Amino acid sequence: MASARVKFARVQSAANTISSRITRSTSISQSSTGAAPRAITLDEAAKSDDLVRMEQIFEEADEDGGGGLDIDEFKGAMQKVLGGRLDDTELARLFMKVDTNCDGTVDWDEFLSFTLLKYQEKDLIKSLLAEIPFERDPVYVAHCGPIIKSLFVQHVNNRMQVCRPLKKGRFFTLEHDGILRIWSQSFSFTRQCQLEGLRKGADLFCTDIVAMLNCNLVVVSTTANQLIFYDMNKLDVQFAIFDLRNNAETLDYWFDEYESKSGLLVWGDSGGAVYTCHFPDLTRIGANCQLPLHHFTTGRANQAIINRGSIVHPDWVKRVLYIQAHASVISCCRAPTYSIVVRPVEPGASRTTYIFDVFKGISDIAYSEDFNAIISAGGDHNVKIWDPYIPNQPINILTGHSHRVVKVFFDTITDHIISYSSDYYVKVWSFLDSTCLQTFYAYYRQFQPYGINTVDFHPVAGKLIFAHKEVMYRSRTGNVSRKVHHYRSHSQPVSRAIYNPLFDCVVSADEASTISVWNLQNGEKTMQFTLCHRKIEKGQIRPLEITAMTFDPTYRRLYTASKKGEVKCWNFNNGQCLQEYSTADDDSELCAILYSRNRIYAAGWDRQVHVIVDAKSDDDYSVSAWNIRHVDDIEAICQYGPFMVTGDCDGDIVFWQQDTGQFSFRFNINESIRAIRSPQTALNDIINEEKRSRSRASVNTSRSARSELFSRLSRYSSRLNRQRVRTSLSRANTSTSNESHRVKFRGDATSAKKVIRPVEEIYSPITALLALHARCSEQTTAVIISSSGLGWVHGWSISVDSKLAGHFLAANKDMVSINCLATDDANIILVTGDGDGYIRVWDLTSFCAGSLETSRVESLDDKGYNFPLRNHLVKVVDENRSIQPPQPLARVDPCSCPLLSSFKGHSGPVVSLDLYSEKQLIISASVDCSVRLFTFSGKFLGLFGQEKLWRLPRLLQTNSRGSIPNDLKRGCSPMSSLSMRGKKMKNHWAILRYLVRSQSKVGNHHSSSESESSESSESVEDSELLQQILDDDDFSFSLRSDILQGSFKERKRISRLQYLDGVKPREYNKYTVDAFHSLHTTSVEQLPKFQQPSFVQEVIAKMDADKELDKSQFLRERVRMARVKFARRSPSRRSSLISSLR
Repeated sequence: MASARVKFARVQSAANTISSRITRSTSISQSSTGAAPRAITLDEAAKSDDLVRMEQIFEEADEDGGGGLDIDEFKGAMQKVLGGRLDDTELARLFMKVDTNCDGTVDWDEFLSFTLLKYQEKDLIKSLLAEIPFERDPVYVAHCGPIIKSLFVQHVNNRMQVCRPLKKGRFFTLEHDGILRIWSQSFSFTRQCQLEGLRKGADLFCTDIVAMLNCNLVVVSTTANQLIFYDMNKLDVQFAIFDLRNNAETLDYWFDEYESKSGLLVWGDSGGAVYTCHFPDLTRIGANCQLPLHHFTTGRANQAIINRGSIVHPDWVKRVLYIQAHASVISCCRAPTYSIVVRPVEPGASRTTYIFDVFKGISDIAYSEDFNAIISAGGDHNVKIWDPYIPNQPINILTGHSHRVVKVFFDTITDHIISYSSDYYVKVWSFLDSTCLQTFYAYYRQFQPYGINTVDFHPVAGKLIFAHKEVMYRSRTGNVSRKVHHYRSHSQPVSRAIYNPLFDCVVSADEASTISVWNLQNGEKTMQFTLCHRKIEKGQIRPLEITAMTFDPTYRRLYTASKKGEVKCWNFNNGQCLQEYSTADDDSELCAILYSRNRIYAAGWDRQVHVIVDAKSDDDYSVSAWNIRHVDDIEAICQYGPFMVTGDCDGDIVFWQQDTGQFSFRFNINESIRAIRSPQTALNDIINEEKRSRSRASVNTSRSARSELFSRLSRYSSRLNRQRVRTSLSRANTSTSNESHRVKFRGDATSAKKVIRPVEEIYSPITALLALHARCSEQTTAVIISSSGLGWVHGWSISVDSKLAGHFLAANKDMVSINCLATDDANIILVTGDGDGYIRVWDLTSFCAGSLETSRVESLDDKGYNFPLRNHLVKVVDENRSIQPPQPLARVDPCSCPLLSSFKGHSGPVVSLDLYSEKQLIISASVDCSVRLFTFSGKFLGLFGQEKLWRLPRLLQTNSRGSIPNDLKRGCSPMSSLSMRGKKMKNHWAILRYLVRSQSKVGNHHSSSESESSESSESVEDSELLQQILDDDDFSFSLRSDILQGSFKERKRISRLQYLDGVKPREYNKYTVDAFHSLHTTSVEQLPKFQQPSFVQEVIAKMDADKELDKSQFLRERVRMARVKFARRSPSRRSSLISSLR
């Protein structure tokens, strides 16, 4: 009961903070206007008041007293709570989401758990999709010496005695020995200079630097108790103050934009004192004028007025700031007493000094003028926000650092707080809601072994700089995550993406063990849960790759398989793990998973099929394994009738009795086209036992070698290629034959250009299996479809005479694998995805259909499938392939399977395909980290996770125009471009195809008589095709189109000028007079003066008068402000100013 109360409180707080605000006013306005109440979602219903009523109604609605509500009772309870504002479809989906154990009832505790998990995942998605303040990848800049401070010097605009800083500028970096380097705003090196005027000494170091923008000076403080003023451009000494009482540790400068000739310099020293230096007229600073400090404090020097610094801190002053709004100076130190002091510049009767005592002291401070708040970095690992007039208690405390916070900055552009701790961690906080927006580790390898010497942030430039002997900086940006990942749906390669018709969503998984749920109607991510499969390695949690995924027949539960032989059951609507299963061998990767008849079938690298009997509790399930009938890793699994079918990397397709697990027969595309009834047991195992025992040690060694090799493979490598390399290693290690193979050539050895590998070396692994449930098993009917690593698709018949019914080449390149297969509910079309990222749609009605072929000719049109480019697609078969299919397949002629659509859908290999037949949609996933949505005809609808959401009904309109993914614009073929844009073929494409064919024939001309005869026959056919195109009345010679990502126009060149006979062309310089010596010249005539119209003269005169009036008003306003400021000063101050003017 206590746990239910805690869960109820969490749901209330989550609903009030994460969900949208209460829309009661909407219903009131609708009732007043007479409009029908709209259907609301659970997010609008799960408010605290509704939850209280819902708990009472749950108890009242339990009519049978069973402790839970069935679907009818649940609908009635929800309708009472929401007042009939949710429709039955939404309530039915909600009931199935909450009923995770599929027992047909929902109790109150189960409903609270679902609601809490849903809000937690929504909060997680909101944080993941939030804009990060700084870039993920820092920029490295080479440097030489140790840097003590970086400074951004803004360019200024001096107009009419107003000095306004601009957004553009340059960077200064100061080293401890006085070397000043100047960089551009993009941090490209400009020049460097050794500062002059420094008193030489072994212990002389520079401590700080500040810019005086209104007078084009920079001030440098040193450990020799001096302040030196340098010109920004020439970097020569203009002014100096020496004989300071202590070393100046920190500097700050302020000036008024409307009084550009005056300024205020503030510094704090190592003795705890704070000084203010007022410059009434900066023009009095002469070249190379050096004076001691007591000349300014006693009034003997008129360049500046320096007050007698009083000791306000018991320790070194770490930071000093001048606040113009309070006319005060804020300083801090690391002492627990007088940690922060807010002291007025001109102490008076009405001014007070505010002292902040902070435990463990303050290392740094920042000030927000908009919020009138002081931000401090303390030794208690916290960032605190203070009111300048309330020193007793901070306004807010930001916790999260585990070490002392040494630096703090405030970004005036984005209202963010940036804190840096001694353990090199940086946190970015939002000032408004006090949430941590970003955390990153700033100790890069370039800083080893010295560490970070200084950290500076410049709000105008938007750069956070870390420096010692090298410089690393991160630029501020508001939308980096979407800019960097605008081609991606996941952060890691996607392993599987499947469609759920019950909840109308798409579920995808990646190699980082992250599962994402997408709304099919708009492409929005509705749920995401991470670290679904994990392991502990060296005390740290590491994600395990999700290798396979499937739904149960009710589409309410999700089953996933991992790389370590683990299977988990999920409620993917809220991210709750319902059950965990483990196979016998926990170290073997599971590559295929299937749910059938209340059982889970999983297979993988251990060459076994594991059968898990599903149960309601963790203790009731049982795991069994069938006998090993495979000689290599199992890659695919499917079910047809009473058979369970598995395929491995050695080309074996094994048929099992699903109920008993007994071996029935097998196919092997490398051995025979007919079924092999003898199992690989008994005599075969006895014969090969000695051979396997000798090679077992080498096989175990190869396992570790393979895993090391796989880790080095590119992230964009195909899964099939990895399996091919793995099988090659296994064959190399287990091989006992040392026979040398002879190399065979096509034709003579002298004329051969391609080498054909021997048949003994060719193997074709099974990459995918597909069962055609709409077909009946007949002698010539293919009911099992398999794909191989050589690009072939095979159809198998499992009747009395089980054999290969037919096959065709689905890839047009050598060694391009077909990684995945998919078909519709009626088995009319077949969709293939290959290693080049191409997705092709084939017509299955004429492929090994047997007696069903005549009855299904019209099925393609009856379904309403539209393929506008199917008459223009040509299936290319490379006759000169360097690797031929295995010998059994070479004896069978390929079958005809018409190609309906072909387009490049991804930049990487396609690893998963799923179909939504009702809407004619293809959901594809690839190792390029993207999950995309296409139509059957190839029209690109969108990328799941893109910034702009789509509306599916609008995209499915026939007149809507598709687009091309950004990562495919350069490598997309014209045919793929037309398919993804949803356009029809035009006549000039036929001409282009004819010209390409003709050109290819010219390039591949052979001298033999057979080639000449075949070429002549083909040329006749092409000529007839061209004549038909030219005779077409609708044919237009306009070559204008918008293919190839731009407007295509016929290129026209200007004809070159013809030289006269006997005249040799010369190269002239266009900037010399000699280049134009042939042109006609004449004397320049004086043009009459243009007379302006009278109305133009009147307008110009009025504008001049307005300028004079504005200037006079500005001067009068300046005089008035000067009088007001002079009247506010004290009598002693007035007299001193008058005497200085005299």
